[in-house]
Amino acid sequence: MSDVVAFIRARLDEDEAWVDRGECECGWHQGWPVLPSCPDRVLAQVAAMRAIVDRLEVAHAEEEVAMQDYADWLAGRVGGQPSPARTIPEDEVLGLQVAARTLASVWADHPDYDKDWTV
Repeated sequence: MSDVVAFIRARLDEDEAWVDRGECECGWHQGWPVLPSCPDRVLAQVAAMRAIVDRLEVAHAEEEVAMQDYADWLAGRVGGQPSPARTIPEDEVLGLQVAARTLASVWADHPDYDKDWTV
């Protein structure tokens, strides 16, 4: 999952840079807004997507700690029962993983997109 997160972060950095360079403007075509041309909307979208991948990265870090704690317990390196180090429920983690793969599909035409991420 870290590959898809890195992919999304790189695309979000590109979108943010596009806005920072002033290369987007709000516009209309045949009565419809031309998107993603509005800077405020693009930046809001970048922030929302980053919040999702940030939460997923926290979940993955917690999972690594929990797995290590369990491995230490199994190996007899710690006493008692291993305590779950997770604050993010497993069902939410699964949802975040699907969400990340779905977000990545926005850039399905990008050469770095992995077709295995397709939901």
